[in-house]
Amino acid sequence: MKKSIIRSLFILPVMIGANSAQAQLKTVVMKPQSVFTPKSFDSNDNAQLVVAGAFTGFCMKVGATEHQVDLISKKITIQQSVLVNGDCADLEMYIPYSKVIDLGALPSGNYDVLALTEDGTYEKKAVLPISNAVASTSGTSDERFYAPVTSVSFSVKNSSLNPLLTVSGYFTNSCLDLESVQISYKSNDVLEVLPLVKVARSGCKAITKSFSKTIELSAFPQTDTLIHVRSMNGQSLNKVITNLDRI
Repeated sequence: MKKSIIRSLFILPVMIGANSAQAQLKTVVMKPQSVFTPKSFDSNDNAQLVVAGAFTGFCMKVGATEHQVDLISKKITIQQSVLVNGDCADLEMYIPYSKVIDLGALPSGNYDVLALTEDGTYEKKAVLPISNAVASTSGTSDERFYAPVTSVSFSVKNSSLNPLLTVSGYFTNSCLDLESVQISYKSNDVLEVLPLVKVARSGCKAITKSFSKTIELSAFPQTDTLIHVRSMNGQSLNKVITNLDRI
């Protein structure tokens, strides 16, 4: 990657504390370059955010990520810390990072997401919409059931503009099968993947069987993009795609 690109990603951190003098580690605030907000959460989901950025050398490591939710003003504040080794002889390179923030179940509404900056102020980075959960026709809290996805892989074949996405996992009952995988671009920087389950109602046995599905992603964005895959039991898998993944 060109030096001009690497230098443009450099962020000058501001010290907010320190660990032991012997280790020469400093804890600093670094505003995330991106905050990704999936759009398909409702009020009975475990809502999530994903923060992402990049370091310019191996002397920096991701630190703690703190957040607060104000239900009255519908604001979510984020403080991303980074550990910097002051004794480290660094090399100029591009090292992306990402972290998932679990928010729990939130009342419906639009939540402004603000990140703490290096100068101590907050900057609005995104909006997280939470829709109101509606009971399904079967009386359950969700109309759709998601497959228990355990892995997600992204690959580019022969420099194609349409990369491949593979979702895989395991069912533990013979009455469950992968029915379809729905792909949805609900924003410019988030691709939401919904692996839907087909359920049979008779002859069910406790077994373990694997499933896997590969999808070609047409018109996939060329900018940093979050792939957000919903999974069973309110869980999800999140993968941030950068230019390094497109090589």
